[in-house]
Parts: sequence; structure tokens; C-alpha cells
Amino acid sequence: MGKDVNWLEERMVPLVAYFSIGGAVRRTAEMISAVMEADIIALDPESEWTKDPSNGYDTVIVGFPMVMFKEPEVVDRFLGACTLIGKTVCPFYVSGSIGNEGHVMPGIRKSARGASIMPVKWFVNDTPLEDVEAWTKAIAAFRAQALS
Repeated sequence: MGKDVNWLEERMVPLVAYFSIGGAVRRTAEMISAVMEADIIALDPESEWTKDPSNGYDTVIVGFPMVMFKEPEVVDRFLGACTLIGKTVCPFYVSGSIGNEGHVMPGIRKSARGASIMPVKWFVNDTPLEDVEAWTKAIAAFRAQALS
């Protein structure tokens, strides 16, 4: 896989957190994690986070399936458990139908207070690696702009 964005060079290993129902979000999250050399965790709807799961990360990438035109509750609870002031949050969702980003961002903004939030990215089922690589470059550019 191409690694034009060298996250380790800047000592910032992102965290990829995802919730997947049918496997498409998991596969996309695993590609993102591999391209960015990021840590990865699966979000369990039964989890109650007692410690900040974003501790030690300055970029949190969160992926999910679209559920009733918005992000699943587990995503909001995960982001709400994180201390995100000064961090970057990059949401993505996977759907086989058309994108519907407008309904997702209000919930993400509410849950990820204090973060610099990248616009949500829509991936189709069976996302090509080239699309993931392009988005990771967009994350690097967004993050650089947020830090300047």
C-alpha cells in the first residue's frame, strides 16, 4: 500500500474506531488503519468507557454504517467519552446507497465538542483502496490546516 502520508514521521499515530454490522465498515476501517499505520478498535454497543479512549491520540477516525440516516448511538457515546479539545475527528460511513452526510454532522458535532471535525466521508460498500488512500491524504491536509 502506498504511504505518501507518513504519520509516524510526525509521531502522530491516529486511532481508527469503528462500529460495523455487516463487515463493510470493518473492511474499510482496516484499510484506513493499514494505510495510516494507525491503531484500530471495534466499538461494542455494550461498552461503557470509564477512561478516555482517545488518550494518547491527536487524530480520531470514526467509522460506522448509516442507521436511520444518522450515526449509531454507540458512535455518539464513544465520542462523548473522549476528551477531544485540540484533536481532529474524521468521521466516515459506509453505505451501499447514496450518501446522506447532512444528517450525520449535527450528531457528530454535538458528541465531539472541542474537536476540529473534518466533513464526513461517504464510502461505498467494497471501497477501493485508491479511495481510502485519497481520503487519508485529505485527512493530512485538513489536519495541517487545522494546526496552522
